[in-house]
Amino acid sequence: MNKDIMSDNTCKLISLGVCNNSNANPVITKSSNEQIGNKTECALLEMAFNFGYDYKKWRNRDKIRKVFPFSSAEKKMATIYEDEKGKLLCFVKGAPDFLLSHCTSYINADGQVSRIDSAYTDRLHEVIEEMAAGSLRTLLLVYKEVKAAP
Repeated sequence: MNKDIMSDNTCKLISLGVCNNSNANPVITKSSNEQIGNKTECALLEMAFNFGYDYKKWRNRDKIRKVFPFSSAEKKMATIYEDEKGKLLCFVKGAPDFLLSHCTSYINADGQVSRIDSAYTDRLHEVIEEMAAGSLRTLLLVYKEVKAAP
């Protein structure tokens, strides 16, 4: 993933979700990465770092209202986060096959909300299959503004 192919706003939203929906604590610098915690979470935090968002500055435990730990049965974890404007955002990361059916829209490369249609889901499934054929793990990061933390 390259910051040059997404809007700054999209990079910020992804990084906010990744930084606050993780329990990993890697040591990340421009020249090295010491993974401390789940390897997948460490990789996501390194991605956020490469986007310009250091999780140590963006992970704000005082703003996390509720954590739903990873569930192997549901193949997801979730965090309710209160942003700087007081909005509650529910960030969920997990297996695309479990999460995609709950989604109606996505953030496109320009940072705009677009409706999910069959062409989008077909292309997404193609990419997931290509990655799985290369023994790569795929994750979906989704979010929704919610009224309250359950």
